[in-house]
Amino acid sequence: WTQEVRLESTDTDSRLRWVAVLFYQVSDQVSIQRVQNTFLPDLFFDSIGVPFAVVFGQGLEGGLYTFNQDPVISTDEQLAGFFQVDYDLTENITLSAGVRVADTSFDSSAIYNGPVVGGAGVNDAGAQEETPVTPKFGLSWQATSDSLLYATAAKGYRVGGYNPQIGLPCIPQLATLGYFPSAGNPTGRPTTFDSDSLWSYEIGAKNAFFDGRARLLASGYYIDWDNIQQGVGIGTCGFAFTINAGSAVSAGFDLEASYAVTDQLTVGTALGYTDAEFKETVLGGPAAVVTIITDGDSLPGAPWTVTLNGQYDFTVFDADAFVRFDYEFRSEGPDDTPGLNPANRSPVQPPLDPLVAIPAPETHTLSMRAGVLLDRFNISVFVQNLLNENPNLGRGDLALRPAPFGVDTHNYTGRTLTPRTVGATVTYRY
Repeated sequence: WTQEVRLESTDTDSRLRWVAVLFYQVSDQVSIQRVQNTFLPDLFFDSIGVPFAVVFGQGLEGGLYTFNQDPVISTDEQLAGFFQVDYDLTENITLSAGVRVADTSFDSSAIYNGPVVGGAGVNDAGAQEETPVTPKFGLSWQATSDSLLYATAAKGYRVGGYNPQIGLPCIPQLATLGYFPSAGNPTGRPTTFDSDSLWSYEIGAKNAFFDGRARLLASGYYIDWDNIQQGVGIGTCGFAFTINAGSAVSAGFDLEASYAVTDQLTVGTALGYTDAEFKETVLGGPAAVVTIITDGDSLPGAPWTVTLNGQYDFTVFDADAFVRFDYEFRSEGPDDTPGLNPANRSPVQPPLDPLVAIPAPETHTLSMRAGVLLDRFNISVFVQNLLNENPNLGRGDLALRPAPFGVDTHNYTGRTLTPRTVGATVTYRY
């Protein structure tokens, strides 16, 4: 349930304009997750010659499931206020300042059972509450009716949360990281994590040429990210949790241009570049001796992106129609991300597998759409990934390594783009 109440000044000719907003949102969710792995006992026995129940202390829950969450009940609630003023220093220069203050809360309870949880199961609950304050400042100069220059500085945040319970068999590996069981926390994992925040600084220009037929947008930015929410894997246990640790910076630019070749044909392009890296070394726990992130590691993601698009509008049987294409290029990802740095390995993990440890490849995707507007209906057909590109975006290794038996088996997984997809959409406006 979401509600926003807004109060703002109405004199657009005044040098001082303001807006005040009160925002409230609450979200309730009840979910059930059951992981069915009936093949696993046979796989274990064939791989190591030891019954599944011996390794985990019990068989599959109900003869079907390795893991149950039944149910998970959670509530997210937020009450926030926002106020901003815009003041015209001159006829063409405007100064803006605003601030948002929020009260956020999160409550969750869950029941877990199954062999990977261990024992009779776990009844779990947790809560988290914060009051983030996020200011915003801006300065804009309307040099001409077709040219705007601006600069902004703003703080953002991502709300914190709660770490679900993990399996009791993970306790020994958690202890190696420095997390130990306590009352109400049988595995010792961090129960909550806080929000992370960033300061974003941007300068840019928005320009129009040839009576508005051509547009050029340009911006450069610098982002300082702190108290990052990091996922921590628990060795070979298969579970993970989130902590707040480390910082990162990113800098880059964006260029976007469009041109109306005719009254019917418009073409556009965009170019983006980002250079982002972590600025602190992060350990997986208070007593961890191996890093999960090393100072200087690059953040995942394509440094370069290029898009091209075009749309042709025409009339068919007295109805407005269009044909459009969108092409996107993403460059190869960096080869020094945390997952590709051999220094970020735990003692129980094998060396980086060359079948898994590869940078994200460059990608090319082309999509098309055609549609017609019939009265209040907008009907269109589309094809995504027209060329059916299927690059190797990344691979994983679901290795089964029950430590007491010293077995090392592999179950590789891969991922790629969604294959060529054809469909239709119908929109009715009323």
